Amino acid sequence: MTVVLNVAEILSLLGLSLISSTFIHELHAACFTLFVLCTTLYMLLTLVVLQIYRRSKESTLERKSRQLKITTFLVNCLGAAFAVYLYVRHNKYCEPYVYTWFALAEYAVVLSNMAFHATRGVKIN
Repeated sequence: MTVVLNVAEILSLLGLSLISSTFIHELHAACFTLFVLCTTLYMLLTLVVLQIYRRSKESTLERKSRQLKITTFLVNCLGAAFAVYLYVRHNKYCEPYVYTWFALAEYAVVLSNMAFHATRGVKIN
C-alpha cells in the first residue's frame, strides 16, 4: 500500500509541476489535493510500520530518524490544514495577503515532505 501511495504522490506532484493553476485550475487543485492526501497517508502508514516492527530493535540513529519523521509528519499535517483554511478564506473573502500565507503553507507541506523522505530509511527484517 505504501508503494501505491508513494507512486500516486509522485504522479500528483508531477501534475502540480506541469499544470499551472492559471492553465487548468481545477486539475491543478485536484493534483494538490491528491498530493496532500497521498503524502499524509504515506507518512502515517510509514510511521505505523516503524512503530509496530522496529520500536524494540531500533538503533539510536533509527530512533532519531523516526522522531524526525514524526516531527515532519506533524508539520506536514499542520501546513496542509493551514493551507486548506487559507485557500477557503482567500476564495470566500479575497483578503489581502491571505493567498501569500496560503503559498507559505504550501511550502511548509512540500518542505516537510522532502524532509520526511530525506530521513534515513530503516531496514525492516
